[in-house]
Amino acid sequence: MGSRAGRTVEIARAIEDEAVRRYALLARLMDQRGEPATAAAFRVMLEEERSHVAAVDRWAASVGETASTPREFEWRLPADLSSSWDDIAGSALLTPYRAFAVAVENEERAFSFYAYLAARAENAQIRAEAEKLGGEELRHAALLRRWRRQAYHRERGSARAGRPQP
Repeated sequence: MGSRAGRTVEIARAIEDEAVRRYALLARLMDQRGEPATAAAFRVMLEEERSHVAAVDRWAASVGETASTPREFEWRLPADLSSSWDDIAGSALLTPYRAFAVAVENEERAFSFYAYLAARAENAQIRAEAEKLGGEELRHAALLRRWRRQAYHRERGSARAGRPQP
């Protein structure tokens, strides 16, 4: 894929593939940690991101490109975001709140990509798809923020319940 549209589709597909991988991981980790409600929330997000992969594939076909990510193209998260995923995945301190917090950051990052793409796209079809996917990333971030807030209150309530009363 040498075209600009092709490169754009590759990046979008890599972002969405990464989200699928990370949400599957978070769902497994939350199940292992005895957090079934949080695991279920990440499975909801996993299905949302799988639908984005399909949307990127349709988008690629509509502009005459292939959305499959070639071996030589590998999406790399910026170091600060990559380390945030890696830190929580292996952390004994991984809580639902922390997992949701990192997920919110990454949904916001995906929105930023699509917003940039929509603003810079010369092709109306690419602009429309980027706007659509960007809107969905914002919706995901809002949903994850709500779940993060609920997790915060649950964790805060658990911490208070365990404290000795004066």
